[in-house]
Amino acid sequence: MRKFRRLILRLNSVFKAEFIEYENVLKQRYVANMNITFSYCENSMILASGSVFVTGRGSYQSKIVAKNRIIFKDPKSVVLGGMLVAGKGIKAGIVGSSTGVSTYCKIVDADGKFDAAYCYPNTILNINDKKEESLFLKGDMGV
Repeated sequence: MRKFRRLILRLNSVFKAEFIEYENVLKQRYVANMNITFSYCENSMILASGSVFVTGRGSYQSKIVAKNRIIFKDPKSVVLGGMLVAGKGIKAGIVGSSTGVSTYCKIVDADGKFDAAYCYPNTILNINDKKEESLFLKGDMGV
């Protein structure tokens, strides 16, 4: 448990400035609502003023930021490493990996929802800076 808390503190310090920048983008009111749809991404940075829809294999070591939602259409799609930041919610397939790759998911709205088919350890979920936890659950979750 101590190792996990140290990991959270380290991730928070590394990504804090970056998250503040993304949150400011998400909170802007007068940005055109544009969605992005793609099959998969690897080592990418994707910013959407609307929602992001992933239709294929998933996201590998990428940063995805969406003002509304991030939705992985295939329950077998993978979010392996990197981070997801969404204003209203995240719906994903398999988050993290058995090798312990850290995957960070943040939802800005306090009433945001997170759903995943499966989460491995080292998946960190943060909803409105109020909750951080490692998830290891199988099945649909609404947090």
